[in-house]
Amino acid sequence: ATTATATAPATAATASAISTATATTSAADPDSDCRGLGRSNHHLLAPDGPCSGSCSGPCSGSCCTVLLRVGAGESWHETVCYCLDRGYWGLENLALIPGTMGAAPIQNIGAYGVELVDCFEELTAVSMRTGQLESYDAASCRFGYRDSVFKSVVGGKGDPPAVVIVSVTLRLTKPCCWHPHLDYPPLRQHIVTAHKSHCLAQGNSTKGQTLAQSQPQQQQQQQ
Repeated sequence: ATTATATAPATAATASAISTATATTSAADPDSDCRGLGRSNHHLLAPDGPCSGSCSGPCSGSCCTVLLRVGAGESWHETVCYCLDRGYWGLENLALIPGTMGAAPIQNIGAYGVELVDCFEELTAVSMRTGQLESYDAASCRFGYRDSVFKSVVGGKGDPPAVVIVSVTLRLTKPCCWHPHLDYPPLRQHIVTAHKSHCLAQGNSTKGQTLAQSQPQQQQQQQ
């Protein structure tokens, strides 16, 4: 397996992805997790249970998650877009990071307060020594800051496992339980500023409509 250098996306682009998620969450189809995704390297695994759509506050994760298994050769950014289009949230802060899905776990890619480990379920790899498939959960991957067991071994002893990653399974969030990750200060400030500008534009538009509606009434009263 080869590593890929992850470059953080522009704040505005990430904010746009989060805004898109926020705007479309209420309109997403809660039953979409039962359909085939239409691409050979994207497989939607059975969710833990049906989503009630009524969660308020912290969720146990059993009714509000979707497991998506993605082939290692898929583009990371295209997968982010793929999930956003279908209302599967959790990857939006990681938009525009270059590289493939298979490279993402190697250095635990991250941006704007979110890392791969935050939505990682497991990966499947082929052992170069035995030729057998092996599964790695988050604990086995030993994720750290831009690091994993596939890059180095804790304490600098031993060699990384000789494997080729073939697929990664992500645990994503359904619309009813999704909350944006805005811990990164510049990203939060960008969204706050954009929201204020939007509210100001709406306010000016409303004032203009009110003024236009009041003018005919004033003319009738003068007559």
